[in-house]
Amino acid sequence: MIQKAQVQVRVNSFVRSVYNWMAIGLGITGVVAYGVANSPGVRQVVFGSPIVFFGLIIAQLAMVFMISARIQRMQASTATML
Repeated sequence: MIQKAQVQVRVNSFVRSVYNWMAIGLGITGVVAYGVANSPGVRQVVFGSPIVFFGLIIAQLAMVFMISARIQRMQASTATML
């Protein structure tokens, strides 16, 4: 039988790894946002045309819905890369 302390150690380890992945994701998001904000060409493409701007927003939402609907059937490595 697994001791309560062993379960707590495993839970703590899992939660720590989840927070590490979230921190990495936020770091990547920050680097990309910084790059876009400091690139006049990319800024012009994204914010210069409402079609591109709203198209990117719709594409992001579609990706979230697709991943949410299929997350149970995906391999762990595929879900991690997305």
